[in-house]
Amino acid sequence: MRMSLYEDDALPGKLAAYLAGELSAAEREALEKHLAENPESEKLHQQMRLIWQQKSAPAFDSQRAFHKLTERIRAEGLLPHDSSAEPDETPVRVLRLTPWLRWAAAIALPLVAVAAFFYMQTRPAQSVAPQASLLEKAIPVGQKSFLTLPDGSKVWLNADSKLKYPKVFAGSTREVYLEGEAFFDVVKNPKQPFVIRTAQAQIQVLGTSFDVKAYPDSKTVETVVVTGKVKVSDPANDKNFVLLQPNEKGVYRAESRKITKATVAQQEEKAEYVDWKTGTLAFHDESLPEIAAKLERWYGVKVEADEAALASCRVTARFDNNQPIDKVLDYIRMVTPIEYTQDGTAIKLHGKGCD
Repeated sequence: MRMSLYEDDALPGKLAAYLAGELSAAEREALEKHLAENPESEKLHQQMRLIWQQKSAPAFDSQRAFHKLTERIRAEGLLPHDSSAEPDETPVRVLRLTPWLRWAAAIALPLVAVAAFFYMQTRPAQSVAPQASLLEKAIPVGQKSFLTLPDGSKVWLNADSKLKYPKVFAGSTREVYLEGEAFFDVVKNPKQPFVIRTAQAQIQVLGTSFDVKAYPDSKTVETVVVTGKVKVSDPANDKNFVLLQPNEKGVYRAESRKITKATVAQQEEKAEYVDWKTGTLAFHDESLPEIAAKLERWYGVKVEADEAALASCRVTARFDNNQPIDKVLDYIRMVTPIEYTQDGTAIKLHGKGCD
C-alpha cells in the first residue's frame, strides 16, 4: 500500500538530507524508489526542492519564515489568535501542532524554515510558490543567444526559448528549467548530476553535450546526444526512461508517455539539432507545416501553411550563414508544388499538396 506523506513524519527530514546530499547510497536508492512509487511524496519532494534552492539566498530569514507560517496557519483556522504572544515564541507554539513540525525543531534553522513553510505548501488548495530565486534568460523569435551557467556549463538558446536557473547550484543536483530548444555543453560533475526539467519530460546527465527541443506547442520532447550519456525520463515515473549514447535520439511523447530511442545515422538529421547554434537552418524530412513553425521562430515572422493540404510535402535541406527567408522560400517552392505570398511580415504557403 502506498504510504501517504502525512503518515510518515520522517519523510521531510529524509528529503532535506537528500537535497543536502547527506544520505548514503543505500538510503538514497531507497528514498528514490519510494518517491517513484508514491506520487504524493514525489510532489512534496518537487516542492521542497524549489524552496531548497531559495534557502541559500543571502537575505534568507528563518525567524520571518516561521512568523509567516504562523500567520498562515491562523488564517486557516488551525491556531487561535493570541495577541499577547511574544514574536520569538511564535515558532514554539507552531511546532506543537503536528508530529512533523516537532521534527522540524531538531533541524538547523535554514532547514526548519524550509520544512515548516512546506506544511502549508503541500495542502491541496495551495499552489507551488513562485520560483523567485531563479534567473531567467528569454530569447524572442528571430534571435539566438549564448550563456554560461554558474558551474561553467555552456548553453546555446534557440529562438522563442526560455531557460530558468539558480544563481548557485546547491544540493545534490544541478537543475534548470527549459521551454523551447537549447544545446547544452555540461561540465562533468558525477557528484552533482545536471538535470533539465521541461513541461513534459526530464533529462539527466553527468557531463556531455546534447540538444533538447521542448517547445510548449509541441506534443514531444526530443533529445539528441553529441557526446557523453543522457537519461531521458518521465517525471511522473522515473522507471520509464531511456539511456542515450552519442548519435542517438530520444523522443518523449506526452499523450502516450512513451519514450523511443533511435540512431541518428545521417548527417542531415544531426545538423537539424546541432548546427542551428552556428547559424545553419536545417530540415530533415520535415513537413511544410513543421517547417512553417520553424521559420516563424527563426526569422520572427508569421508563416501560415494549410495543415491538411501541405502535410504530405516533406523537405530535407540545409541553409548556411543565416540565409534570408526569401532564399529559403524560393528553394521550397522549387522542390515542392507550392507557392507563397508575402505581406510585410506575414507569409502564406499554399498549393495542392504533394500526394
